[in-house]
Amino acid sequence: AVGLILLATCSYGIAAVFARRYGTGIAPTVFASGQQLAASLLMTPLLLIGLPAAKTPSIEVIGAVLGVGLLCTALAYLLYYRLIANIGPTNALTVTCLIPIFGTLWGTLFLRERIEWNDLIGFLIILVGMVLVLGVKRPPPRITA
Repeated sequence: AVGLILLATCSYGIAAVFARRYGTGIAPTVFASGQQLAASLLMTPLLLIGLPAAKTPSIEVIGAVLGVGLLCTALAYLLYYRLIANIGPTNALTVTCLIPIFGTLWGTLFLRERIEWNDLIGFLIILVGMVLVLGVKRPPPRITA
């Protein structure tokens, strides 16, 4: 599991740099659509191997799959590739660093999970890392007359 997490992390970095380098002039909608189409094609054989026992999925299942696929994935990648085009891959990747923080906060808000002290330490490490990567922007000096 840890190896796959590290592989996914490396893939994020490689994909962002690849998108910035070779995606110049390609609209974010085209990039996001191509990525989702390629992922769908790659996952289809696995779907066919492990078809569920039920013949027809329920309306709730269909709604959940469409919600995750269209809102949580397609829309997110559309915004992500627009970020890469506008602010560059390094700055865009910092958005993905916030996923554990917001995942924990949503769990606390909607699932009544508790935030422990080690969660707070993890949040602090993530935020310090983001500051080190992005730098601290100082406000322009005030001009007094």
